[in-house]
Amino acid sequence: MKLIKSIILLFAMFTISSGKAQKSTLADSTIVNKLIDSSKSFIGTDTSKVISLAKQAIEIAKKINYPKGEAYAFKNIGLVYYLQARYLETLDYWNQSLEIFEKIKDNVGRSNILNNIAGVYFNQGADVKALELSLKSLQLAEQVGDTLRILSALTTIGSIYYNKKDPIALDYLLRALPLSERLGNTAAYIVISGNIGEIYYDNNEDDKALKFYQKALKEAKNDVSAIFAYNGIGKIYLRENKYESAFQNHQKALDLSEKFDDKLQIVRSLKGLADLNAAQNKNAIAFEYYMRAKKIAEETNSQIELKDIYQTMAKLYSRDKDFAKAFQYQSLYSTIKDSLYNTESKKKLNQLQFDFDLAKKQSQIELLTKDTAIQELNIKRQKTLKNALLGGLLFLIVIATIIYRNYRNKVKINEVLD
Repeated sequence: MKLIKSIILLFAMFTISSGKAQKSTLADSTIVNKLIDSSKSFIGTDTSKVISLAKQAIEIAKKINYPKGEAYAFKNIGLVYYLQARYLETLDYWNQSLEIFEKIKDNVGRSNILNNIAGVYFNQGADVKALELSLKSLQLAEQVGDTLRILSALTTIGSIYYNKKDPIALDYLLRALPLSERLGNTAAYIVISGNIGEIYYDNNEDDKALKFYQKALKEAKNDVSAIFAYNGIGKIYLRENKYESAFQNHQKALDLSEKFDDKLQIVRSLKGLADLNAAQNKNAIAFEYYMRAKKIAEETNSQIELKDIYQTMAKLYSRDKDFAKAFQYQSLYSTIKDSLYNTESKKKLNQLQFDFDLAKKQSQIELLTKDTAIQELNIKRQKTLKNALLGGLLFLIVIATIIYRNYRNKVKINEVLD
């Protein structure tokens, strides 16, 4: 199943038109929108260009009181850091974007950014927090009836549940699929269909799995996105002992993956062909495919794929009674399995560190805000004291003047009486 990062990028590039600015001319807001669109077009290709154009948009938007423009520009800068896996910086900009959307009560923008932030937490292994944010995103999207944001939230939620091996993932993805079709979002439709097929395959519901793999294939045609479906269909036919059909699909997947130089899919296609030959006791051919897959997987450090390859090769050598080789690959399998476990543990530790860094940064911001507030309060107190002193001095001057006048009048009266 494709990870959340690709899902985020799939929907994040769809920016809703920002509309008219408040207290600004249409021409001014159009300039901001053009800068935002231009900035978005460089995401993934020219980092400095994205940031430069987005900052120009923010500067103009502030001058003309156009908060929505600011929010979308902040979003684009956040995407730059998201692609670089610099998640603290990502959250800096996306939280600024979210704050503006909340201030102007823009629920479409809020839904968009909340779902993106959910992706950050998902990538850090914080499934619970990611789920909380994406469910809130879905709630807001449904309130305003925004189909695109409903689709993106449903897909994110489905991915999170699938990662947790929770069967409820299927419910969300099945709700998302017709929405992608209604919007004409072919890329989303292919990804979601393929993922639904994978869930059904894992549940041994081959007829349903085949149906959804074929849906993905129909839309993907012979593009790179078809590879996942071809390999999925190949696995189904292999499980049903339909060897020729399995071979045809895995071979198509291999041809396409080599055409587009997709290393990961080349490994998966080769492994599919290896599994097929192993199932037919064609061990020599199976080993050839496994060795080709192993070589590329080791070059690209595809740990999960290597784990499966090592395990299968150990079993195959054992079946051939080559116990020395079987032990060798079983040892490699055990080592990489432990490595993956350590990686998962490290990911959880990274998530804890991420939470710590985030909390620390928030505390620093709060402390800075508190210090600023104290400084402002001291200035205000000093100003109040100064005003009070001036007021008191003025009062004394007035009293002194009155006393002096009374004294002069009294002197004059006495002089008359004398």
